[in-house]
Amino acid sequence: MNTEESRDRRQHQQGKMQAILDYTVGVATILLGLFIFFIKKFPVEFEFKEPAIANTFAGLSILYGAWRIYRGIKKSRAN
Repeated sequence: MNTEESRDRRQHQQGKMQAILDYTVGVATILLGLFIFFIKKFPVEFEFKEPAIANTFAGLSILYGAWRIYRGIKKSRAN
């Protein structure tokens, strides 16, 4: 096997793994944001002192998660 072919194969596999990581982190971050946004609906003993800060963090988490999923889609299509 040519070393260039093996390098290309390794880069392709690394791209797939990075895309899977982006999907996983994206979904987890979106779920975290939704949990924080709807924390009063869950039976937990935790409450934020400033709801505006909690909602801002939840919104940013959802946006970041969506961006990670988008980045994973772009990487999987590039490979």
